[in-house]
Amino acid sequence: MGDTVLDGGANQGIYTLSFGKKVGKHGKVISFEPFEYCVSQIKYNSKINNLSNIKIIKKCLYNKNTNLSIDYTDGIGSASITKNLGNLKKKVKTITIDKTKKNLKLNKIKLIKLDIEGAELDALIGAKRVLKTDKPIVSVECEPKEFIKINKFMSKYGYNPYLLNNDGFLIKITRIINKEPCVIFVNDNMKFKLNFIKKKIIDKYMEVFILCGGYGTRLDHQSKLIAKPMVRIGKEPIIYYIMENFANQRLNNFVLCLGHKKETIINYFLK
Repeated sequence: MGDTVLDGGANQGIYTLSFGKKVGKHGKVISFEPFEYCVSQIKYNSKINNLSNIKIIKKCLYNKNTNLSIDYTDGIGSASITKNLGNLKKKVKTITIDKTKKNLKLNKIKLIKLDIEGAELDALIGAKRVLKTDKPIVSVECEPKEFIKINKFMSKYGYNPYLLNNDGFLIKITRIINKEPCVIFVNDNMKFKLNFIKKKIIDKYMEVFILCGGYGTRLDHQSKLIAKPMVRIGKEPIIYYIMENFANQRLNNFVLCLGHKKETIINYFLK
């Protein structure tokens, strides 16, 4: 509680909201997201979850403060400032993590999460001072080739990489074979805290965040009228069965991140 967390590549805010609830009212979450649609969803979801500790920066993380093009040909969720995917592009401003901390006069940064479609190493290069002084836990999404470069860079600052195993514990690694959504780097100087980090991740107190904001374009005939999770299978909507499956695993604390046709979901649960 009371920690400062950075969420690079926030999209609609599923991690941002989770961080916001965990750091508490005395903590801060800095969320980086350049697309206005996603920003509006984060603001809305923050409001309905009574979270006032989230600040959104409408910029992309990079190794310097500049102007670049972001390619969103494959959709906003796959948008990248380092990849050439097609013709759908727009201009964006970038900022470094070090500059962000200085500008906002942030306290020690506890955690950095990066899911920015190939720009993870660039963002870390822009965080040299923070890595050296704050020694935050860093979570990155990366491909095997990117992992080699990132691991080499992070080792200069005393970091080692870990993955969560199926039991929810951190296991030290030296390589990855497939794309991993969550490679966790922990500084050697934090070894005394690893017992805390290694605790069971999945327990009865864990919150389940369900992203419900998609347009459901493949269900166009129904999603024009209702949110995708409200499409019925038998007597109940999809969201009912998703929540039922989690409840069968003793996970009963849900946070729904709403977007398109959100009122249809709200009305369902208010009945």
